[in-house]
Amino acid sequence: MAARARAGHLLLPLLVLINVQQILLFSSPTAVVLVVDALPSFASRIPGGHHVPCHHTLPGCNSSSSTLLSTLDSNYGYCQGLGHADCRGGMHTVQLNAFGAAFAAAARTWTRELCEQDSDGDGFTNGEELGDPCCMWNANDAVTGDGGAMPLPPWPRSHPGFASNVPGVELKPPNSRATTVRERWACPPVDSFDDDVLTTSAAITTTKSVEDVHFNPGETRRRIVISMGNVTVPCDLRTTYVDVTVNLPDDVMVECAEKKCLIVAGETVVDSPRLHHFVVRSCPVAIAPNQNAVPVVDPFVRSMILKAEGRNETNTTTGNNSSKDDQFNTNALCDGYLGAWAPGADPFITSRRDSGFRLGGDDRPIRAITVQAHYDNFDKKCGTIDDSVVIIHYTVIDDNLSATNLRPLEEVDLPFTRISVSPTLTLPPNEDGVFISTLCQIRVHGNASDDDAAATTVELERAWFHGHLVANAMYARIYRKKNDATAAEAARAAAEAENITALMNAHELVTPIVDMPAWWFDDQAMTDIAWDAANRYRDSLTGMLSSTRAALDERRKTAPTEPLPSYRQRLLLRDGDIVHSVCAFNTSTRDEPTTIGVQTIDEMCWSTATFVTAVDARAHCAPLQVYLGVLGGDDNDVDRIWERAEHGVGDVTNTLGRFRNDKGEYECTLADVGAIRSIAASLGEEDSSKAMTNSSLSRTCWECLSDLVSASEASGIPQKFANCFHPGVGQVDSATRRGMRAYVLKKLLEESA
Repeated sequence: MAARARAGHLLLPLLVLINVQQILLFSSPTAVVLVVDALPSFASRIPGGHHVPCHHTLPGCNSSSSTLLSTLDSNYGYCQGLGHADCRGGMHTVQLNAFGAAFAAAARTWTRELCEQDSDGDGFTNGEELGDPCCMWNANDAVTGDGGAMPLPPWPRSHPGFASNVPGVELKPPNSRATTVRERWACPPVDSFDDDVLTTSAAITTTKSVEDVHFNPGETRRRIVISMGNVTVPCDLRTTYVDVTVNLPDDVMVECAEKKCLIVAGETVVDSPRLHHFVVRSCPVAIAPNQNAVPVVDPFVRSMILKAEGRNETNTTTGNNSSKDDQFNTNALCDGYLGAWAPGADPFITSRRDSGFRLGGDDRPIRAITVQAHYDNFDKKCGTIDDSVVIIHYTVIDDNLSATNLRPLEEVDLPFTRISVSPTLTLPPNEDGVFISTLCQIRVHGNASDDDAAATTVELERAWFHGHLVANAMYARIYRKKNDATAAEAARAAAEAENITALMNAHELVTPIVDMPAWWFDDQAMTDIAWDAANRYRDSLTGMLSSTRAALDERRKTAPTEPLPSYRQRLLLRDGDIVHSVCAFNTSTRDEPTTIGVQTIDEMCWSTATFVTAVDARAHCAPLQVYLGVLGGDDNDVDRIWERAEHGVGDVTNTLGRFRNDKGEYECTLADVGAIRSIAASLGEEDSSKAMTNSSLSRTCWECLSDLVSASEASGIPQKFANCFHPGVGQVDSATRRGMRAYVLKKLLEESA
């Protein structure tokens, strides 16, 4: 079930591959003007489309072709605009190269005909240049990790749109003297493929439902459907947040507590072009029956927007059938992040067939699911009704029946930064090089089992960014302590460093997780960084934990059914690594400052990833620095951008050394943690933080919690309160987390008033 096409946002054309709607030819035979749908994620529809090397002979890849915050393009980078006449993509030219034109003519689909073409006339087929010489690659199987799209072998890729760039001499087919490409590569006969690929023009990737793509054959299929309920979008404000919370049936709650429920996919049916994005969260408490499945305008966000505009709420009704006093506070009560959708993220949750996202469980009870939808009523049209639908697909695994456990791995969310609201960060107007730079240090809380590395290492699966209308580039990069230091040494370095520059001088850049120098709001697809990690990253940076291999071995042994799981090498993120995330913005068309906030015209900065684990490992990224600044002239070096903060250039929040777990000690004692739990248990969930004062907790513990709350205003990570106490004392319960979350929200509202 595919989401309907989205409209309503006009941005700068940051294009990678394009949907040609109209071509107008002018007098010059080379001048082409295109009216396009710009979708950078089109590169995911092509084998190896995200990592064709940006060779120095290609347009846009030489040292004089620098772009905003893209100095690594020539060192690590890949061609960002595979279908364009310039490798930097549509941000520099909308003209297509020969391969881009052929891809558009093939309806933006990897067909056998397109694969077997030699678009640039260099003597190599498009498939040979992209690593699929036998034309067997399948985009559906690339998503789920099935055998039809096993990771392509290490391959000397070249550009299929420029004859000057050809594969290197290391490209050695098994039958080099054969006269045809298929014979040269010893390809299986065409009639061994599915019927849908027998004709040259047929798509190799067939159209399947989200369920058919993500579920294993014979696997239990369950779904949770949440409708926006024909909500009427308010027209007195451009931005409105609407919450719909649905209680789960008792049998679902019991089943997901006693067994393992894993989300395998999340899809949307978008009914209105005014749907901007939504976030899906789980709630450990149920909503009142009269509010179940009823759309209500979020009064807290609405109040924030009205205050920002200097207006008062004149209507006490904040939702269809709910007053503000009776409102179920999803912001405080629903803290289990499940996923987020924005244009281009379809499906918005996706998993391999050997993994999934946990739904419920003993330590994370779930009674309800809430969808918080952000509507952008850009023309303030009254009477607009939306009945968009969110569908959560999940399966049930009984741990006592190992033969049915087709998904031995769990996929886990790992945010690096989620800056959604900040009273301290404001983007200046009339600038084309504004940035928010964040540094955080990885903390892995693993269960070692027989795999010591699992206690200090996680295997990255996907990466995702989020921003609003003036965001135009995104970056996430890994820095590692020099001399291959241990995790403890890396933590000690963070604690003892005098400043950020001194700390980062002790680290070295090892790789970008993903760089997107051309990012666009209307195409916020999640990047699959694991599918082809062997090609994307150096061998020394990838691997498979022995606990993961053992789990997959057991899966193959006890359930030897097709499709078998792939032994996939993933990018490894280690305890103590520092992740540098950058969100770049172009405010040159705005005459007023841009706020970091909830409105459509505000901005956000999200940089997040997921990882897989076979041993229930957990990880978070402790904030070190949040820095807002403006680049100028030739000063566009992402790698050393934090150095500017040391000289007082821009807005900076340093949290280096604030959290004692960076020093091997913790501010909150076991008695403090007990006091926190007692306070939360004795008060209402939303009031539990009110009694957390100096008299309730030790001074050092209170200061740590306060510092973390203060840092969260800038870092956007308000839930990682375990930074202040040792994980060995156990995680605080959900009521305490909700209380602290309410405390953070209260502070943000007070600051923004």
